[in-house]
Amino acid sequence: MKNTRIIKTKITRITSVMLFLVCSLYGLSVVAQNNSEFNKPKKQIRNIERPQSFDDKLPVVNMPKSYIDWWEPDTIYIYANTYAPQYILFREVNTYNQYGYMLTNLCQTLENNEWRNIHKYTYTYNENNKILTNLWQRWENAAWANIELLTYTYDAFGKLTTILYQNWRNNEWLNCEKYNYISYPDSNLLTKQLQTWKDNAWAYHSQITYTFDENNNLLTEFWREWQNDVMTNKYYVSYTYDTNNNVLTELWQIWQDLNWDKYWKNIHKYTYTYDSNNNTLTELHQDWQRNGWLNITKYAYSFDANNNMLTELQQLWRNNAWVNKNKLTNTYDVNNNKLTEIFQTWQGAWVNINNINNTYDENNNCTLTEHNMWENESWQLSDGHLKMFYNNMKSELIFHNCFRVTSTYKYYKKLEKERIELPNVSIYPNPTNNSFVVDAEGEINVKLYDMSGKEVLSQNSNGKVIINISHLQNGVYNVQVFSGNNIIGYCKVVKQ
Repeated sequence: MKNTRIIKTKITRITSVMLFLVCSLYGLSVVAQNNSEFNKPKKQIRNIERPQSFDDKLPVVNMPKSYIDWWEPDTIYIYANTYAPQYILFREVNTYNQYGYMLTNLCQTLENNEWRNIHKYTYTYNENNKILTNLWQRWENAAWANIELLTYTYDAFGKLTTILYQNWRNNEWLNCEKYNYISYPDSNLLTKQLQTWKDNAWAYHSQITYTFDENNNLLTEFWREWQNDVMTNKYYVSYTYDTNNNVLTELWQIWQDLNWDKYWKNIHKYTYTYDSNNNTLTELHQDWQRNGWLNITKYAYSFDANNNMLTELQQLWRNNAWVNKNKLTNTYDVNNNKLTEIFQTWQGAWVNINNINNTYDENNNCTLTEHNMWENESWQLSDGHLKMFYNNMKSELIFHNCFRVTSTYKYYKKLEKERIELPNVSIYPNPTNNSFVVDAEGEINVKLYDMSGKEVLSQNSNGKVIINISHLQNGVYNVQVFSGNNIIGYCKVVKQ
């Protein structure tokens, strides 16, 4: 079943103005966050600027493989600059490991009938095919020059723990930003912390704390920022669900810190309805104005018998009534692959704006997609936004400001997950007054975090160690025990 509004964040890296205009997000993007395995709301946030997350800028080349037949694009050709005497042609050449995980993504442009290198991404993985590094290089002076490096670490369950972002300057890698992911198996909490490199040390910048229900649905997002060494509130987002785990409401609030009052102020609300197949039928966007909710935008969807979205109607609230704004109409082949997409705007009647046409091979992979604008009462090739679907609409590539994209594909086997065993770790007594014991074998690092997610203690040891917390205030602390880059033990410790 295909849902309509699945959150997919892929942000393009700008190498040059022209590259920004034509390169696909696929080649310039990243690995999906491995610990974001909760059920996110099914719609793209509209008309709201989320505080930019560091991982929004990072790779998504590796979506989990969960199907027996899996294909990945081999060579992609991107055609741009429709109105120039000679269009610009780019290509992306990709290589993969035996499981279909990308090893290299090379972007080139055609000049004087020769392919010239522009930039390249190189990826490395651990034995479980979790990404370890993502190296971005640019072709300069007939050689590859380092630009950026992303380094990933995981816990013993394969969940993401850190992402380190570095820039290449003066022939060395310099720290820039780092994300810390803190999750607790005995709790429904997950915290992401952003740190920036300042004065040769890591400084806290911001953090987001998530909570989930028993079905792993996202319940709340709590955004905070560090200001003058104090964590200050920023945004609070809360969700409700129906019995089928579909999002019913999504409420956005912003923290008001006034001289005479402090409170959470409503700013946006989204409300959803669904059909019996859990397809989104309507989504309503409202803004808070003068102690009440004001209608802003509404979307209505229709579907065929195979749950393919046929139409998306956008309406605006004007003079206490809904008026038409835009409409999207799709068609599909017998295999449920999207063939055409027509976008229209309302001007007393529906007027054509642009369309997209797709062609598929026998394996349900799109081999050709083209963008057209309605000009002089006919469809004309024109630069625009393109999506290329493959694996029978289970995967997609996104391209900007180009009029045609073609691709060939290679087949890969299903990736089998590997089991990870944990060594034995004991943490006691709990509750405690001034200290507790961590009993483990080998070289370990013990870290303590307060309930805001701030690290308050870090201690290395070879085997069993007593952790002194007499200097800490009474309360609950999260303990994580590391062996190298892997978490081998964790729990909550109460100091009383």
